[in-house]
Amino acid sequence: MTTKATEKAKALIELLSTSGLDSAGLETLHILSGYPKPTITRIMDDLQALGVVYRRLGDKRYVVLSIDSDNFNPLHLLARDIAPVLRQLHQNTGLLSDFVMARAGRPEIIESNFSLSNIRTAAGTVIGARPSPLVSAAGRALYAERQDICVQAAAGNQDCLSSLDREKQQGLYVRIDNTWEYNFAQPFVIAARAVPVRYEGQTLAALSLYADAQSLRVAEQKCDLAGLLQQARASIEHLLIERSRLYQRAALALNY
Repeated sequence: MTTKATEKAKALIELLSTSGLDSAGLETLHILSGYPKPTITRIMDDLQALGVVYRRLGDKRYVVLSIDSDNFNPLHLLARDIAPVLRQLHQNTGLLSDFVMARAGRPEIIESNFSLSNIRTAAGTVIGARPSPLVSAAGRALYAERQDICVQAAAGNQDCLSSLDREKQQGLYVRIDNTWEYNFAQPFVIAARAVPVRYEGQTLAALSLYADAQSLRVAEQKCDLAGLLQQARASIEHLLIERSRLYQRAALALNY
């Protein structure tokens, strides 16, 4: 980088580190810094190559990866590492995927390849969204395999749970049809499958595949979706072991 580019890079990192924002998109950085968008993009690409920042796959927002930053979240390291797996899964299936973890007793989307769909609806709210532990495929996987997922008692819960034991035995979880749990507009009628992701024998997260119901049925006829989902799960489980020391240094607890 030139001296001017280095100064601008420092200013952008400072904005991400101290602005009070957990993440920031290109438009936000443009407004806060006054720099042209192409300049910001070039600088942030360089910083991402250096491992200083990460542009999330799910919503294209930038986050800092420096442990010393006030805004550092160790989950961003994990999101960065699994993003290539999510990209490959989209390339192999043409479907969308979320990586979901249990956070404070509730499922939460940590990273996603939703941005690859080019659907603008909800694009900025996918990361951090809370899938239902009763109706979403990933949420059901976490609810079935962990003890810390909270579910409020409600009429109809038993109907949602009736097939859960069978899905657990099969190792493949299915979204309940004709349901929607989010406070943003439904981009399409979602059908989904999910598998648990384990670390040291314990379920840490869930990995889902989803699309509109017809596209999912067609994809299941054309290829082994369950097999591809399991391959992606195996890749993530391998990198969890491979990168465990880095995560420990960053205070990211992978244990149950």
